[in-house]
Amino acid sequence: MNHYFENQNQPEMINLQAAQRELYSVVKKYLTYSFMLAVFVPTMASAIYLVLNFFPGYTFPWLKISLTVYGFIMLFINNLLLNHISSIKKIAARIQEEFDTCLFAMEWNDVVAGKRPRPNEWVEPSDRHLKKNGSSNLTNWYLNYSIALPSPVMTLLCQSKNLGWDSRLKIIISNVLSVVLVVNGIMLLVLAIMINPPVVNIFSLIALLAPVYQFYYRYVSENKKSVARADELRQKVESELDKIIESGEFDEGHLKKLSRNIQDQIFIYRSSGNPVPDRIHQYNRVKDEERYDSIFNVYAERMKLLTPLM
Repeated sequence: MNHYFENQNQPEMINLQAAQRELYSVVKKYLTYSFMLAVFVPTMASAIYLVLNFFPGYTFPWLKISLTVYGFIMLFINNLLLNHISSIKKIAARIQEEFDTCLFAMEWNDVVAGKRPRPNEWVEPSDRHLKKNGSSNLTNWYLNYSIALPSPVMTLLCQSKNLGWDSRLKIIISNVLSVVLVVNGIMLLVLAIMINPPVVNIFSLIALLAPVYQFYYRYVSENKKSVARADELRQKVESELDKIIESGEFDEGHLKKLSRNIQDQIFIYRSSGNPVPDRIHQYNRVKDEERYDSIFNVYAERMKLLTPLM
């Protein structure tokens, strides 16, 4: 059968989970900075600027220059910040990949995931996380109890838990950012049609809002792509599990090959998508985990009597 329940709680495995948690916390912190500087500040400033355009005497030349300069500088800085965030996400995703490949006894695919993470990449963030939060939330990552299923089937079941459980939250955040983008577009349209200001005023507002569009494109487009891919993979995995349940047997070689391919896509999903902010994640986490645990348990219960194909 398998030893996933015991192996997932080995000290080194806990350290890997602690490291990826810490790195994703850093990503969330930087994303918050990016959101505040590139979305919140320009949105508030553009609203104020729109109101001031109804009172030409208050739209001082220095204000237009300041907004234009801020927009262009923030466009450059935010691009560097988002690139830095992407690099940290890839490290965190590689650490998660290390956890999974060790647990599932898979070979490391350096073509997709790059170089295998070395201890110097995860020991320090792991120590920081464990000192702050302990390890209680890191145990039983996939399984809450031992399930007597063959390893290839167990791998596919565990992979199913990786796909889509936070997709709903990512969609909600993307929709909120879409609303912000539309509101900014409406303000720009109002300024152009109702007030008919000088071209320089419109240019200043466009420059100010450029970081907003940049953040939207990078954050929302990455999330939409990763969520769509995760949904496709989840349907593929669940379809395979349904076939196994229906036939009561499985092809071990086929499942191992399929799981390896699924794992590659899970890495891409993790490294390309953006994590949900901590407060939203914590508020919804219990409900989402209970939902996916219940789905997991239904499949596990239905697969108790399986026969591998020889």
